[in-house]
Amino acid sequence: MLRYPSAMMSQSTPPNWKAQSFTRFSPEVELRKLHHLCLHRSCCQMVTEWSPENQRPLRNKALKVQMIIDAGQKKFGPIQCETCGMVYSVDHPHDQEQHQIHHASFLDILRFPGWKKERVVASFMDGRIIKILPSDPKYVTNKVEEIEKLIDNELGFNRNRHSTRITFLHISDEQQVIGCLVSEPITQAFPLLPSMTSSMMSCSLQSVPVTCGVGRIWCHASHRKRGVATRLMDALRCSFVLGAQLDRNQIAFSDPTVSGKEFAMKYFGTDQFLTYNCM
Repeated sequence: MLRYPSAMMSQSTPPNWKAQSFTRFSPEVELRKLHHLCLHRSCCQMVTEWSPENQRPLRNKALKVQMIIDAGQKKFGPIQCETCGMVYSVDHPHDQEQHQIHHASFLDILRFPGWKKERVVASFMDGRIIKILPSDPKYVTNKVEEIEKLIDNELGFNRNRHSTRITFLHISDEQQVIGCLVSEPITQAFPLLPSMTSSMMSCSLQSVPVTCGVGRIWCHASHRKRGVATRLMDALRCSFVLGAQLDRNQIAFSDPTVSGKEFAMKYFGTDQFLTYNCM
């Protein structure tokens, strides 16, 4: 029987793994050790793109390129012209060119040198208000058509010209149209019901008799908050019916805008003024 030395026996004896202890490293330490062991570029690139927080490859975020440089100029980006109301970008030559064309056309349409025969219904130190009937000469009604088209485009309304409309123009002492009111005869209207917001409107189902409807009322941007709209309404009341003055409760507004609603509430002294064509 062969005998083995004790040293050889100890080498063949299985080690006691439970008795041994190992040092555990944090993910950051393991990452640094693994990084030093990587010899190939592809392997190193994979390690550097690995995030211990989410344990997934990091993605490059899309670069954001600044198209307009703020170099201290007074105006940049989209602005609105205070005269013609057009919104354009001062950084784009095409927008500037379109604005110049629209601006010139806007001023040309509102330029009013006057007519030999005018129906003046109100005079002021800084201007006058004239009344235009559908039966007036063609050159008069053509001018009114141009003005109303410009106003409808600015207010965002569809053109709906009626042969019974009576137009009032406020002319400044600088021979420019600064206000316009388009009226028409109607027979009934509906009280506006109170609403939680100024943009939402609902009408009563009970109609009341009226005489006049205001289809459009517009004021030049540079002359707002100066009483132009109030002057137009007063001129309407005094001259819509020959030889009579309309009471405020005989006038209704047609589907007013938010600013038109605010003006009507102030002029009539109530938030339940009369409306027509209110959908």
